[in-house]
Amino acid sequence: PNLWVPDPTVGGIFSGKKTYNPSKSSTYVKNGTAFAINYAQGPVSGYYVKDTVTFGPISVPSYTFAAVNVTKGLGIGYTIGAFDGICGFSLPDISTDGVQTPLQALVESQELDENVFAFYLGSNGADGELTLGGVNDDYYEGDFFTVDVIPQLPGVYGYWEVAIDDIQVASSSVSDIRKVVFDSGTSIIGAPAEDLKRIAKLVGATPVAPIPPFNKEYFIDCDAESPTIDFIIGGRQLILVILSCTRCI
Repeated sequence: PNLWVPDPTVGGIFSGKKTYNPSKSSTYVKNGTAFAINYAQGPVSGYYVKDTVTFGPISVPSYTFAAVNVTKGLGIGYTIGAFDGICGFSLPDISTDGVQTPLQALVESQELDENVFAFYLGSNGADGELTLGGVNDDYYEGDFFTVDVIPQLPGVYGYWEVAIDDIQVASSSVSDIRKVVFDSGTSIIGAPAEDLKRIAKLVGATPVAPIPPFNKEYFIDCDAESPTIDFIIGGRQLILVILSCTRCI
């Protein structure tokens, strides 16, 4: 749940990355403490700084975040990815070095209409959207329902993790998993390997490539007539309708 941005040493002038240069900020305050975090792809490191950070219309003065100068742990995904840094929206118990999270800073600013945020995922090349302090009524119909976040360990709340009643394909259960994480930091749906194979077979998905790690990711042909994948959460049926060949599992 940390915020980090690349410093000017990352990527070079041809990388296209937007970087943060402390020397060009009149509100920068030196911290100097080392920063290091590990993602599934690998480590990222740099140093902490303190500066005014703006989240949409909300400015947070003297906010501690990281300026990163080593991104090699993210590999080619960072090099070609259309993102500069990461703004983590997880819960505070897993914050690296106990640094105040962006969500904590936004709540403490008391400038949100509600302590709510919402993601809209764009499709077919359209931009997505993050709404702070509410939801955008243009992107949904009907009413929301809520479920409680559960701890990942006793007393530890880090991920947006909830209990799940079942996962079904064609009305048949396909997994014994009974808790899931809603993770805005990934573009795929992950599951235990055996469950994933079972789901892929039922919906007609095929591996991206025959070699690791691509044999553990699946895509669906645009012309496939696939059944829905149903997530039963809080007694409600959430239906994933497969509409395109974009990697969805």
